[in-house]
Amino acid sequence: MWYLYILQCGDGSLYTGITTDVEKRLEAHRSGKGAKYTRGRSPLELKNRCIRAGAKMAEQEVTAVLSNMSVVKMPEDYAQYIEKFGVYTSTNRTELCICSFQDTLSLGFTSRYDSTNIQRNFYRILKELGASVKVAEPDFPEDARPNYEGKKVLQIFTFCCIAAIVISMMTDIIISPGVHWSVFVAAGCVTMWLTMAVGYVKRFNLLKNAAWQLLIMSGICVLWDLGTGWRGWSVNIGIPDICLLIQVVMLIISRIRSLSPREYMIYYVMAAVYSMILPLILLVTGVIHYRTPSVICIGCSFLLLIGLILFKRKEFKEEMHKKFHVG
Repeated sequence: MWYLYILQCGDGSLYTGITTDVEKRLEAHRSGKGAKYTRGRSPLELKNRCIRAGAKMAEQEVTAVLSNMSVVKMPEDYAQYIEKFGVYTSTNRTELCICSFQDTLSLGFTSRYDSTNIQRNFYRILKELGASVKVAEPDFPEDARPNYEGKKVLQIFTFCCIAAIVISMMTDIIISPGVHWSVFVAAGCVTMWLTMAVGYVKRFNLLKNAAWQLLIMSGICVLWDLGTGWRGWSVNIGIPDICLLIQVVMLIISRIRSLSPREYMIYYVMAAVYSMILPLILLVTGVIHYRTPSVICIGCSFLLLIGLILFKRKEFKEEMHKKFHVG
């Protein structure tokens, strides 16, 4: 990525340049190996730090970028051999670059997301408006070969789970035919496989992964409690603890990955609402007898939701309108 930087020289004048490594370029200027203009004008102060800080703050409010590269002109001797030009950038968000050459307007999308729904809908709208659109896959860079390591691990894990179930059933039938303890082994294997399978399928979106794990683990707790004679541990302790744990995990993921409010908002809201409503219903209906975990879960979830509304009001309203057409 290229950066625009501004240096204030010792005589008060300003020097502007571009580079891919600001710190390295600054050291080159200070050592006299940079531009001729900056030699003998030390000390050099980097004014671009404030600009970059402002740009970084603005990045959190930008979901897509449009770059117009204007008309590309080439000498007539070369133009006859050129079909079209395309511009693609390295970006951490969805970016559309536009350039034209002769009678062809090229639109180049780059995105960090695997999904191409935005691009497909964009071109669909252009076609509906009567524009002549030809969608072409880019030749460069070459598509990276899919990584099958995760799939291989899931296949091995699936085989191990099936093998454990089969071996436990054979052992159960041979040694203790009247006990049927192998049912619990099978249930445990299915539980582990289901959790890992969902984690693999949703591995590209960790917050969505956590939301699915919240639903699955809650259901698994209830099923295990029912299967072992229903002692109520699933609703008294299991579900409230899982709800709190998943919300903490979501907060950690958002912090580590430096996600913007628009990226985490809907998952926070879903987890908070689920963690409030489900324990509250169980409390009101009298299913829960040990109240402390559920009360803590409801209170913490309510505070998370209120915090989102108070401190991220704009993003909260936008997500509610976008997802549920509310507000």
